[in-house]
Amino acid sequence: MLHKTILAGLATAALLAFGGTTQALSGEHRFLQEGFEDGIGSGIHSLCGGCRHNRYPVVSTEQAAEGTHSLRLEYARNRTEISSVRLPLNKPLHISWALFIPDGFSPRHRGTVAQVIGWQEPCFGGGNYHLRLDNGHWGLNIRNLQVANGDRVLKKPVLRGAWTRFQIDALLSTGNDGFFTLSISDANGTSEYRLLENTKTYIECPLGPYFKAGLYGDFEDGSYLYLDDLKVTVKDDDN
Repeated sequence: MLHKTILAGLATAALLAFGGTTQALSGEHRFLQEGFEDGIGSGIHSLCGGCRHNRYPVVSTEQAAEGTHSLRLEYARNRTEISSVRLPLNKPLHISWALFIPDGFSPRHRGTVAQVIGWQEPCFGGGNYHLRLDNGHWGLNIRNLQVANGDRVLKKPVLRGAWTRFQIDALLSTGNDGFFTLSISDANGTSEYRLLENTKTYIECPLGPYFKAGLYGDFEDGSYLYLDDLKVTVKDDDN
C-alpha cells in the first residue's frame, strides 16, 4: 500500500480545504449533488434505514461548508445515518463530502462516520469501506474483500470545530482492475492515501454500492456531526 502526504499549497488541496468546488472532468457527469439548501434531495435514498429510534437527520443552519444549510446527524441508541441512491459498479467514481466535528465531540470516541457499502448480506456483514474516528485520528477499515481486509489508523488528526473534506477516487470492481484512493483535507493540509490499486475492490452484490454517512459505534447518545456538500461524479462509458 502506498501513502503520500500532499502539501497544503497545492491547488487541489487549497480547493478542498477551504471550501472550493471542483468541476466534473471531461468525460464525466455529475451523478448526484446534495447541499441540503432546499431540504433533503432525491440523491438520498433513505434516512436512518437501519435505526431503531426516531431521531432522524435534520437540515440545519447551525453550520455549513457551502451555502447556509447542512445535515445534522445525531447519535441515539445504536446509530444514525443517511444512505445515497445506488452508485454504479465498474465505472470510475469521485465521491466527495464534508463533515463538521463539533468542539465538544470527545476525541476518545471510536466509530464509523461514513461508508461505501453493499445493502444486504453477504455484502453488508462487516461492511466494505468504513471511514472512522479512532482516538483522535481518522481511520479506514476495509472488509469483505479477502484480498485486502484490514484496519488502518491514518496519520491525520481529527480537527474539531471546523469542516474536513473527503474525496474517494475509486473503481469499485469485482475484477482485478479496481482502485481506491482517499483524500482528507482540512485547514492543516491534505493527506492522500492510495489504499488499493489493480485489484478487486468490490464483491458481487445485487444491491449496492451505496454511500452512507452518520454515527455508528462507540458514541454517547446525543453526539452529533454535520454533513454537507455531497457530490458523486461518474466517468461515462464512452469516454
